[in-house]
Amino acid sequence: MEGSDRYVIQRMIAGLVAVSLAVAACSPSSATSSSFANTASSSPSGVPCAPSSSSAGSYASASTAAGADAPALLVLAACEDGTPRLWSLDAKGGWTTLGSIPGGQAIARDDATITIARSGSLETRSVARPGATVATLALKWPGSVPSSPIRAIDSSPSGSTAIVSADEHGQTYSIVSPDGSVNPLAGAPESSFAPLADWIDANRALALSEGTDATSRIVVLTPQTGGSEAISTLLGVRWLALSGDRSTAAIALDAGIYVSPVSGLLNGEQPAWVGSLGPSQSVLVLVVDQTGDHLAALVTSTRADGTSDNIREIGFSKTNSGWTRTYDAPVPFATALGQVWLG
Repeated sequence: MEGSDRYVIQRMIAGLVAVSLAVAACSPSSATSSSFANTASSSPSGVPCAPSSSSAGSYASASTAAGADAPALLVLAACEDGTPRLWSLDAKGGWTTLGSIPGGQAIARDDATITIARSGSLETRSVARPGATVATLALKWPGSVPSSPIRAIDSSPSGSTAIVSADEHGQTYSIVSPDGSVNPLAGAPESSFAPLADWIDANRALALSEGTDATSRIVVLTPQTGGSEAISTLLGVRWLALSGDRSTAAIALDAGIYVSPVSGLLNGEQPAWVGSLGPSQSVLVLVVDQTGDHLAALVTSTRADGTSDNIREIGFSKTNSGWTRTYDAPVPFATALGQVWLG
């Protein structure tokens, strides 16, 4: 892959630059939630997005498999006005805004705690009440606050938090101590297809690294020692996400989405097939539930000029006969910054 092509895809996958969609438009309104499953609710804050009339055909009603619920998700996303908001997806496929998050850049969940990253702080909320702030931790950067936004965060069982800042100029991996002190994450990739870091235990985290051959691999980082070990049996990885119990990994490749026990992944075993993506579709954000039995992905189609169009949320569930697609519907926002599982 040529460097320029890889950069276009990298920007799209990682969300390094806001994706502005011609098929979505925002306008202030007293109605603060929208649904493409013919359901609606209201909220005292937030600005809904809705498809423009010229492309309403691409926003069909939510498609949910018989007997299946839509994935229970909380998404940090923005309309064309650029203001990040929290959006929740209910079991019937209805989207509701839970309020604006000015300056919000990334979101993650660890057990019962949701963390939202801003350039100068990490804000925590409870899964039970995601619309209310519980605490705020000021970030103590060793120098000036980086100009690049935070694109990924994940909390370790030890209490520290990995954060990844990224823009078109590069990526910076850091560790935040419980007191807010920020230090470089030792052994972090120099180049990555997507800025992410997922802790598999208190001492090790998974990330993506391109290496000298520009091929994306999963790497196991050990920040305490600065160690970094590549998993060479799986190439071309576009995105990675862990279940809430850290036992299952979901992996996006060009060919589709796969899952693997983390133990099998570390041992070089090949992952199991989950499902394919549509023509020209790519994964923006991948998320797994607590036990690894359900997953969801924000996906987008790519136009011939490399720009993105038609963001959709798709969901899969594990059954006795394998994985089944249970949800596929457009979303009511223009830019997705991250999402977590609420169920």
